[in-house]
Amino acid sequence: MTKKHDNPTPNPPARNLLARNLPAQRRLRLSLFALTLALPHLLTAALSSPPPPHSPSSSSPAPVPPARSLPPQAPFQTPSQIPSQVPPQVPPNVLFRPTFLTPDFPLSAGTAFRLRDTKSGLHYLVTSHSLLGPAGGLTEQMSPMDISRVVMALAAVSCTDPRTVLLAQPYVFLEDARPTDGRGSERDLALFALPPPVGLQPALLLDPGQTLLNDRVWLLLKYAGQQVTGMEPAVIMAVTPTEIRYLCENDKLDLSGAAGAPLLSPQGRVVGMHLGTLRSKSGRTYGYACPAGAIQQVLDPSWSPAPSPAIFAR
Repeated sequence: MTKKHDNPTPNPPARNLLARNLPAQRRLRLSLFALTLALPHLLTAALSSPPPPHSPSSSSPAPVPPARSLPPQAPFQTPSQIPSQVPPQVPPNVLFRPTFLTPDFPLSAGTAFRLRDTKSGLHYLVTSHSLLGPAGGLTEQMSPMDISRVVMALAAVSCTDPRTVLLAQPYVFLEDARPTDGRGSERDLALFALPPPVGLQPALLLDPGQTLLNDRVWLLLKYAGQQVTGMEPAVIMAVTPTEIRYLCENDKLDLSGAAGAPLLSPQGRVVGMHLGTLRSKSGRTYGYACPAGAIQQVLDPSWSPAPSPAIFAR
């Protein structure tokens, strides 16, 4: 199976995006100017229809026709139809469509979620590092140093109430951030700090503990091409310190633009960040994610995972 990053529609190529090295005052002016240009673009489509209520039990997507390569499959059951499987409750306005503000143009790509660090109480917008590269429509992948120099701020429109717009800065510098590769997905991360007043609003919390095989998880996402959010059930199939893999119960699910969406436990805590999908020969859809422990280590470098329980031979 080959990994496919769940990237959105490509943006215009970045001509000289990485050649910028601007003084702090000019960066601030450009940031405000870029936000002025970006917000009409962000809000025009969002405000064209009233925001839908965020109700996991009533936000299942319209059926998506199966791909030609898929064999005939049984009708998919929505989470509300699966016995004893109730999606977790989450606060409002925690899922966002992000736009990276640069001096050249606004770069809209993927998904972001609002997270609260329980130790410091600070809030962050968390998304995928890969979006600042070919997966987001750029001609080359930006390094952490490039992001800190070129991206003025991250503007984000709520997927559940488009009247809620956040502006996050600065970028949390992660020296070894990289796209998902053969080593894993644990550094496919980009975090932007939110101002303190935002900390008065609800946010998602991390569950960095060890996720177990066959655990039920839920992907919180905005459905591609729709003004609707929802929860999609999945089952954990593989867990390592560098990556989580899970089987999506809906094989027909279109996850375009879902990179950066939170993967939730039944208690509604973040156990990982969705990055992309793999399709098996039988047509099953598997997702892969950055583990919550990797996000926790960025927020608290002193944190370390608890040792796995010992297994004793009889």
